[in-house]
Amino acid sequence: MFKWMARRTQELIVAFLIVAALIWGVITQPILPPTSQSTLLRLDAQKLQANMLALGEFKGDLSEAEDNVIIKTADYVTQRLEGLGTIESKGYSAGLHQINLQIGKVKVDASNPEYPITHPRLVLVVHHVLSTVSAWEGAKSLAGLIELAQRLEQDTKTNKNLALELVIFLHHANTLSDTIMAATEAHVEQLERDERKQDRVIVWMPGILLPDAYTSSSHWGFLAPAVPSDDSDVQLYSRLADYQWLREAKSMFRSADIAQVDSLTVLSSFPKVKRFPLNNYWEEDIMVLLIRTKLVGINQDYADLMRFLTGLEVLLKQPVNRPNPKKD
Repeated sequence: MFKWMARRTQELIVAFLIVAALIWGVITQPILPPTSQSTLLRLDAQKLQANMLALGEFKGDLSEAEDNVIIKTADYVTQRLEGLGTIESKGYSAGLHQINLQIGKVKVDASNPEYPITHPRLVLVVHHVLSTVSAWEGAKSLAGLIELAQRLEQDTKTNKNLALELVIFLHHANTLSDTIMAATEAHVEQLERDERKQDRVIVWMPGILLPDAYTSSSHWGFLAPAVPSDDSDVQLYSRLADYQWLREAKSMFRSADIAQVDSLTVLSSFPKVKRFPLNNYWEEDIMVLLIRTKLVGINQDYADLMRFLTGLEVLLKQPVNRPNPKKD
């Protein structure tokens, strides 16, 4: 009897460990080495520094010059993006402004009204926050993306399937909690209106409660050990339904010689968890990744930034499989 109980206990422990490993793998989506290495980008460090310093100097007090600060920043960014593609710049309300840049052309298939886009785009969404102090890290990120857009615009002349949308939301820190939700709602409406729900979205979003909202919940605190460490070079967060794209993104960043790329996949909504901006995308079944990185520091060493932008460039140039409506 004792031997049977011991054997049974051992079997239960093994089964528990197997299930735990499977759950851990689903949640964290590990990518095992090796991965192919990509040639690192070589962008103009002087231009990066000049743009970073200029963007970092835009700051102001909400009570005095909130709109002026945002308008001046929007004007500067728009000037840097001129000539790269189709640009649209518009203000929504106090403390919120949007700039859209469309690079490349996407064919439209009129014979398939359900999925008219033959080549879904990758959409990079940056929420840039202005405050009373210089936001150097955000300024460096935005400067890097501007340079990446300039590089990709040249590539679209020979690669007709390459298309990129860069969406920049300018917020004032004093109204961020209100405008960040309004910004995501507006962007989702644009994607739906243009029949582009099959596009894939990568978001830089400061102040968002994901994954903290999940891991702080008494119902889902078990996710806390799986949350990427702040020391990770790149952190990615997605809903569970988008795990294949998450794995692809992790692989692309690893190919850029980024050693530590961690991730967390979650359900699109949890009970008793405060609503957060990414819900606006997920509720419309739009694939979106939240990205955080420590590779964009305030120093003037651009090697880490180059590795990060290289990963983005590789991801942008990957062919996107078009959804098959027959599977629905």
